Amino acid sequence: QGWSLKAMHRLMLTSEAYQRSSRDIPANVTIDPDNRLVWRMPRQRLEAEALRDVILATAGSLDPTLGGPNMFPYIDPDLFEVSSQRNWPGKPDSDPSTWRRSLYVFSKRSIRYPFFEAFDQPNLINSMDRRHRSTVAPQALLLMNNGFVLVQSEQFAKRLQTEAGADIPNQVERAFRIALARPPDVVERQQAVAFVQQDGLAAFCHALFNLNEFVYRQ
Repeated sequence: QGWSLKAMHRLMLTSEAYQRSSRDIPANVTIDPDNRLVWRMPRQRLEAEALRDVILATAGSLDPTLGGPNMFPYIDPDLFEVSSQRNWPGKPDSDPSTWRRSLYVFSKRSIRYPFFEAFDQPNLINSMDRRHRSTVAPQALLLMNNGFVLVQSEQFAKRLQTEAGADIPNQVERAFRIALARPPDVVERQQAVAFVQQDGLAAFCHALFNLNEFVYRQ
């Protein structure tokens, strides 16, 4: 008797290998550094669209409305006006009408949305069986400097002030649980509180968005 697709999925998803953590175990790294024996789950970076959606959801500003017209997030005109009369009616990153799921971002072959392009969105011309996964400097630079990320860092800070009050340790605790789905350890809590006291809550939220733990599936 053959396996049904549902039974195969159940077998895979309930297997020990699938449910393993992606965290390194020093003893196992010494024995099997390439993970050939599948002692940890391979780390996978979020796709471009999913990463944008997670930032919005973490900030508490994601608009979950289903259906409707596409939306046009901001793109610097210098990126598309130099060679022709191409047009992109983008709205500012601070405009809530652009805080919808990335599914609704308008796709135009001749104008690539930089956030998606940096994180390996397939080109919009050729068919592709799978996405490339690169780790390049522009990805880190975009997360540090992109207007969308900066605006959502401010929104995340406002969410924390609403949900955790003005107490900085409570804000740090809540931020970790929302962004990383875990509480901070003792050292992380101390360093995070000092960071917020010196640089502000929005800067701390921005730092969380730049963590590998936030960008990668653990």
